[in-house]
Amino acid sequence: NNYNNNYNLTGYTLNQVISILYLFGIALHIYRAKMTSMVKRCLVCITGASGAIYSIRLLCALAANGVRIHVVTSERGARVLLEETGRPLGYWLGRLQSQGGPEGRHAFITMHENNDFSAPISSGSFRLHGTVIVPCSMGTLSTIASGN
Repeated sequence: NNYNNNYNLTGYTLNQVISILYLFGIALHIYRAKMTSMVKRCLVCITGASGAIYSIRLLCALAANGVRIHVVTSERGARVLLEETGRPLGYWLGRLQSQGGPEGRHAFITMHENNDFSAPISSGSFRLHGTVIVPCSMGTLSTIASGN
């Protein structure tokens, strides 16, 4: 059976097998080191629920810790943020980008349109360390939980 022969290790000496396993272990160690040293990326989704200041506070905390932030907001979310804080989202993001990073340095923030299905965050292969929906109403939470 050809299928079983794909994994046949006969013909290798014990030293060769040990060397292969050793090299595999080194490669795995390097991969894990790269994954833990990766810059963290988070997606912050701002909805139209009340409590928009929580989204600004979260963005500040993430930026101060050097997290690369991707932001998407609903139209209602942007409007509620403006009504509750007196400033548009662009103001807050610009302020964070210029001085909100670690030690007052530049913060890495990318804004995405909520209807841009070609944005990197729309892809399942786009790696994130986390996604936060803030503020999140019970209606939004139940919609997500039910998969609708």
